[in-house]
Amino acid sequence: MSGITKSIDRNGRLVVPIDMLKVIGIDRGDQVNVELGTDSIGRTALFISKYHTTCQLCGQALQAGRTVQVRETRICEGCADIISKGVVD
Repeated sequence: MSGITKSIDRNGRLVVPIDMLKVIGIDRGDQVNVELGTDSIGRTALFISKYHTTCQLCGQALQAGRTVQVRETRICEGCADIISKGVVD
């Protein structure tokens, strides 16, 4: 899928086509994370990803202040501890 050019409306909103969102696993009604970062060639970029309420490794519910961000993935402290110790079941 290639990029598109969109205009920001007078209220400062940007509408992202649902077809593009579905490619990254986002559907109507989902919560999303919107973050500023740097793309692969050093430009400031806006990143959109699906907001997850569970650990992406074990499925346990995430608790506020007790999560670890690993690139685009949020995991629980328990999984982060296991990874940091190099322990695998």
